[in-house]
Amino acid sequence: MRRSRALTTLALLTAATLVTGCASDGHRVRTSAKPTPSAPTQALITWMDKICAADADLQTQQSAARVAALSITARHPTPKQLAGFAAAVRDGLEKNLKKFRKAGRAGIPGGDRVTAAYITAVTGAVSKLKKAEKSAKDPSTPAFIRSYLPQQVSSYTQAAAPKGTDLPTLTAHSPTADQAYKKSPNCKGTPLTAKPSG
Repeated sequence: MRRSRALTTLALLTAATLVTGCASDGHRVRTSAKPTPSAPTQALITWMDKICAADADLQTQQSAARVAALSITARHPTPKQLAGFAAAVRDGLEKNLKKFRKAGRAGIPGGDRVTAAYITAVTGAVSKLKKAEKSAKDPSTPAFIRSYLPQQVSSYTQAAAPKGTDLPTLTAHSPTADQAYKKSPNCKGTPLTAKPSG
């Protein structure tokens, strides 16, 4: 009888321990419940909004450069026109670069890396466009190289997109960033991140 009573008491104590979430060694029992993501701060929503606006502008410039390159090639442009085309595209990207630089701090792990990835990509494109503009102006540039300049200008612009660290990656791994994305007016209805190509 005593043994039966002891076993019953032991079973009740074990059940009570599991219910309260404490193991016999004093540690909490792990549960599968996911922690509730913290609500995004207004600063994060503002940062996300600025990044989305700059990204949408970049995508617009990429599309415009692609169409303009086809149009100007068909017209057999002069060196001056080629240089003007490269300069106009470069000027647009330089303005876009300022937008990314003015986005400020993200205030969330990985956010500042996204900004830096955009800045690196657009800065690289601007540098290449300066060389294309110089090549168009140079009288010694062979005609066959000049003929490819519009496509080069377009390809440099298409490649101006973050690689490795981007908004899709950030929002996929951070529920808080995902909430900020959904609350940002400039992010609604726009694709996440300009895609590098060429």
